[in-house]
Amino acid sequence: MIIISALQNVDPVGFVRAVHGDEFAGFQALFSLPAKRTLFYGASQWDTLADDIERLKGENDLYGVIGTQRKRLPARSRGGIATVRQVSGLIVDVDFASMKDSTKQYVADAAAAAEIRQKLPLPPSAVVSTGNGEHWHWFLDRPLVIERPDELEAAKRVTAAFSRRIQAIFRESGAEIDAVGDVTRAFRLPGTLNHKGGAKKPVVLLAFDPAKRYQLADIERIITPPAAPPTRPARKRRPSDGFGQADHEAIRRGCSWYECMTGDGAATASEPEWFAAVSITACCHDGEEIFHAYSATHSGYDQSEAQKKFQRAVDADAPRTCHSIEANFGHEGCRACPSHKRIKSPVQIGSGSRRYDPGEEGPIPLGYNRDGNFALRDPVRNIIIPASAQQLLSSQWLQGVAPSAFWGRQFPAEGGRPFNAIRAGEALIAACKQAGPFNPLMVRGRGIWIEGGEVVINLGGPIREGLKHQYLCFEPILLPAEATFETNRLLGLLEQFRFRDANNTKLLLGWLAIAPICGVLAWRPHCFVYGPPKAGKSTLHGLATALLTPLVISTTGDSSEAGIRQAVGPDSLPVIIDEFESDQRRGKQQAIVMLARSASSGTTPIVRGTPDGKAMQFSLRTAFFFSGINPLIHSPADASRILLLELIMHENDQKSARHITSELAHFADAGPRWCAYMASKALLIAPARETFEGEMPGMDARLRTNIATLLGAGFVALHGRVPTQDEAAVQVADFAPTTAEHAEEVDRDDASEALHHLLAYPIGGTSLGQWIAREHRDQLENGDKDNRPSAQFLASLDIAMNIGNEEPGFFLTKGAPGIEKIFKDTKWADGAWLHAIRKFDGAFAPRNPVYFRSMKKKARAVGIPFDILPDPTEEPIKAEDNTISGWRPGF
Repeated sequence: MIIISALQNVDPVGFVRAVHGDEFAGFQALFSLPAKRTLFYGASQWDTLADDIERLKGENDLYGVIGTQRKRLPARSRGGIATVRQVSGLIVDVDFASMKDSTKQYVADAAAAAEIRQKLPLPPSAVVSTGNGEHWHWFLDRPLVIERPDELEAAKRVTAAFSRRIQAIFRESGAEIDAVGDVTRAFRLPGTLNHKGGAKKPVVLLAFDPAKRYQLADIERIITPPAAPPTRPARKRRPSDGFGQADHEAIRRGCSWYECMTGDGAATASEPEWFAAVSITACCHDGEEIFHAYSATHSGYDQSEAQKKFQRAVDADAPRTCHSIEANFGHEGCRACPSHKRIKSPVQIGSGSRRYDPGEEGPIPLGYNRDGNFALRDPVRNIIIPASAQQLLSSQWLQGVAPSAFWGRQFPAEGGRPFNAIRAGEALIAACKQAGPFNPLMVRGRGIWIEGGEVVINLGGPIREGLKHQYLCFEPILLPAEATFETNRLLGLLEQFRFRDANNTKLLLGWLAIAPICGVLAWRPHCFVYGPPKAGKSTLHGLATALLTPLVISTTGDSSEAGIRQAVGPDSLPVIIDEFESDQRRGKQQAIVMLARSASSGTTPIVRGTPDGKAMQFSLRTAFFFSGINPLIHSPADASRILLLELIMHENDQKSARHITSELAHFADAGPRWCAYMASKALLIAPARETFEGEMPGMDARLRTNIATLLGAGFVALHGRVPTQDEAAVQVADFAPTTAEHAEEVDRDDASEALHHLLAYPIGGTSLGQWIAREHRDQLENGDKDNRPSAQFLASLDIAMNIGNEEPGFFLTKGAPGIEKIFKDTKWADGAWLHAIRKFDGAFAPRNPVYFRSMKKKARAVGIPFDILPDPTEEPIKAEDNTISGWRPGF
């Protein structure tokens, strides 16, 4: 290894290049404290990195990070484990006891660390003095490049196991190091300064051999599974268990022995009596201060020795029992005590109500609702239980959620009753109040989810502890461990169906890919396959149902919004609806479409009223698949979330029909394998979407996210990895006509919504559409007259009308102040309304400029035909009046 004198020329950038390599995947980070800012650099930005280090090192602690990130992140983010692109090496952090105030058994100094370093099976490639200790680096001959979730899991396993192995070596020498075995570990840069603790200390490279690099096989040979923790005998239940800190004065009032030992008797108490008293005081609020105050009255009081006694009592958490006080100290007042044989220790006199302990079979308190009820989780049935205070105080209700023996152990009762229901209920209520407000959005049901960059498969298997969400699984779903699938063959089957645009096959494949893992996505696209009878809609519905079984909820168009919502509940499972036809009840169908709209983003709660008039909140996270003859999509909000995929009549090709039948049979039972396969690829969907989105600028943001999500998911399903930027660019270019067609659908609906907003605008007690309709009627009957209120309204808004020429209609022009006011604070403000309305089906551009009376000039305009107007109703005032109450011309 290179000796210290030869390290003069190794600058911070040279060291980082040795860590990551000249060419590395992703973006390396430079993290600075106390600013808590991170800069990111690609493999060609070494000069920029050098300049930034030189600029920042005078006032900041600077760190590199062993794992690069997939993309540049905001300055306040260092990135997470889930987005690591490359792990370049292994690190341990060796702290010195001489430099840290800690109870841990750190090595004394650099000399002691060097002795342990000689015992390592693999010598480090570099040793860096950090100012307060050392960082030891092991360089890899090949960095761990992360493209798939299994590769990330393998990297996490290796780094964690290596850290445990080095920790074990330190323990063998009677020392400790911190556990730092993660793939985003930061390290100090040689040539910078450690600003912590006052005086600046240089970060120095003590040893460095960039040629000393280890193969993964070298690391695998020395790492071992973590040793199982030593088993300890079960701790005996203490009298203080289940209670909070006690009230010292309340104990003194209730226990004559404790009153004596902490009062007048403290000056003459024997050592056993004194220590018995401190065992109780240690369980009290402000116990340390109280203990020293009464102990100081004893002639043998020594503050240092007394403090040691008090700490022993705190650590033991074993307050002296009433039986021991009576038997060992012969206190005569025990038999006359009202609590005699009713409590175990005097500490319980001042502890209030017993704290509730759910153990393994009791309901888990989650919090309280604004309606006065409480929320608990049943760990056996794995459901959330809402309960009123009255229910919680009922013995019958309590026995419905846990056996009476469970309650009796914590809340015993007299008189032959199995338990004290009042005390149990009060403890449950207190525990719920302590948990705080209950947020239903933190409840997640069955499905595949993501939390903190980690995929959580909540289908009935074990869920690790420590997750912030509540995961429920009332009815388990089984998926195989196998994670392979013939996606190319599936795509070949989808291509047998005749879509008007063949590229829509890839969008359908993408939807099938995201459907099993829709809980992982921040944004969920939906699709609507439509077309004439016998075009294959029901066949596709059956195929999708087969592929998504057992996760799918499959139903028909006669289902209700409430029924679907209740079937999904807190689960994240896909919903397939066949025969979703426009001839059914329109209100019911539109309610389901609006439900799908809400499900696109599950971050906002849906509020529904309950029969008793209270609000119920929940978050719906699902992906919808509709099929029908005519799509029921009527607004841009729907069109930007639900992609329309049109089928056309098949050609009755018998060979193709036989092939489809054969392939359908092949995939009939493939659902569990498909769902398991996509679960194994869940972490790749977001980076794949980002790659595609980066190649799709200049379009509606939601449409771009929809298309990019489905293309990215389809690519991952086919190739098992994230596309490169070049691959995404090629596919986006090939897909451009299809994207443009879907964009036109969004634009058409946008035009309808903009025109509806204009015509529905309230003026003079009715809508603007009504005023235009009335003026059209009155012009046909009585000709053009300026004194009609409707004519004055239209003139004031710069709306012109022609009824007798070759281009009948009403006309709108750019820059009309009245129209601009109507669209103020909408997405069509600042003239965008004219651009949108031009795309309305039936809108036209007149051959010649149109005369606008209030403007007293001709201007280019967009014309709207009269047939879109409502039927005129009676006027609210007489026609000869020239003003309307509450509104005057000149608006």
